[in-house]
Amino acid sequence: MIYKKRYKTPKDFSNIIMNSNGEYLTGLWFEGSRDSSKHTIDCEEKELEIFKETEVVEVYKYLKKHKDG
Repeated sequence: MIYKKRYKTPKDFSNIIMNSNGEYLTGLWFEGSRDSSKHTIDCEEKELEIFKETEVVEVYKYLKKHKDG
């Protein structure tokens, strides 16, 4: 089964959609991007550990970039 999570980004960016098979991250793209059709969009939204781990990494990178900026 494929699951999805919508990651809310800062207001100037499109949200990020993540897909997972329940264990691994299997897709990550910007909402509304031209290659969205390549990804599984019609699937169950579910909080998974892999999504939480991915969010933590992305938030860390964002904060580090703006702190060093």
